[in-house]
Amino acid sequence: MEKRIFLPLLMICLLACACSKQNEEPLAYVLMAFSGDIAVSGDGRSALIKCDDLPHSYDINITGNFDRIEFDKRISWISVSFVASVIHIEIQGNPSESQARQAVLEFTVVRDGDSVSGSISVNQREALSGKPVDPEKPDDGGFPVCPVSLDFNASEWEACGLTQSFAHCIFNKDKALPSCYSFRDYHATGLGGVVVLTTFDGQPKAYDVACPVECDSEVTVTVEAMILVARCPVCGSCFDLFLGDGTPRQNCEAARRGISMKRYTVGHGAGPYYHVSR
Repeated sequence: MEKRIFLPLLMICLLACACSKQNEEPLAYVLMAFSGDIAVSGDGRSALIKCDDLPHSYDINITGNFDRIEFDKRISWISVSFVASVIHIEIQGNPSESQARQAVLEFTVVRDGDSVSGSISVNQREALSGKPVDPEKPDDGGFPVCPVSLDFNASEWEACGLTQSFAHCIFNKDKALPSCYSFRDYHATGLGGVVVLTTFDGQPKAYDVACPVECDSEVTVTVEAMILVARCPVCGSCFDLFLGDGTPRQNCEAARRGISMKRYTVGHGAGPYYHVSR
């Protein structure tokens, strides 16, 4: 009697396992770029980084149905890490002349013994031919070029108080501020630090807190959340951060020069996940 009951139950279990296996989503991944310097293929399986300066860092979001990602080989002057669904790539050395054209980072996504391969190419243009970046060289707006890289998972975003409208938080890696945020090795906070804020409709923005008139890491603006402006204590310039795009208010030195706050890009990935970059 027990055998008659056991055999049908065994058949049902085997059938259920087979159906579960058939219904399981196939191993797959998709790459998504945070920056305009990164071009992702139409199928999302590969990416091309168009790198102009050195050093620099890039982030590529990867989502899909996989357990882990493995990079098949390492390149001495490129650092690669994978944190919170983001592949972080840092160009950190001076490639030789023979290397100064293109490098390919090959990777494999893995799940239950299955694997799918992909690649990220680094296309280096003139500025990567062995010359380091001059930190005093200004970008198109006259503001010094400085590396910027911050990322947040949901709990970090909430711990920094950024879930509410008109909230803001200033990040300075050199000063380890704020204390509620844990900086990683690849993080960078611009010239004077980075203020990340949330607008009235919940959209994140980020700016360098160094005054764009003074262009000095020690001369930083004070964010006055009650009146929604940032004010420089040296030149007296006021900037509209929340409702504008860091534009100066009338009758100040920045307005006379036509200078706005240096704004950075905030990307929104899976998780939820936010990343701040140049």
